[in-house]
Amino acid sequence: MRHLIRNHKLITTMLLLILSILIIAGAFIIKHSYDNHQAEQKIERTLSYNGFSNKVSRSSVRKESTGPFSGINWYETTFSNDTTLKESYTYNKRLDHTTKHLTLKNCPIVYRVILTPPTSKVKE
Repeated sequence: MRHLIRNHKLITTMLLLILSILIIAGAFIIKHSYDNHQAEQKIERTLSYNGFSNKVSRSSVRKESTGPFSGINWYETTFSNDTTLKESYTYNKRLDHTTKHLTLKNCPIVYRVILTPPTSKVKE
């Protein structure tokens, strides 16, 4: 009987430990997704306000940092539009590469956008 109770406590403890780890990991994943979504919305609003509404995203918003404990983070993404496509045609002609297959999805010249989130010194 004691052996059964001891095994039951061990199994319960292990299940609680695994459940706690899964909850903590889920919270980190949800926070990361939420932060990326907020950054993407901010970038979209800023770009459309500045006249870049007709664009094709080339990469998703991703968080970058200088180190794990530095506290210096930023979000970056790339996109292309008609201007980058025209410049890509010019660039490929100068390199004597073919330009007949260039589209907004594969042009070599893109805009890179970097968003630095607010810190304690800079609120906006």
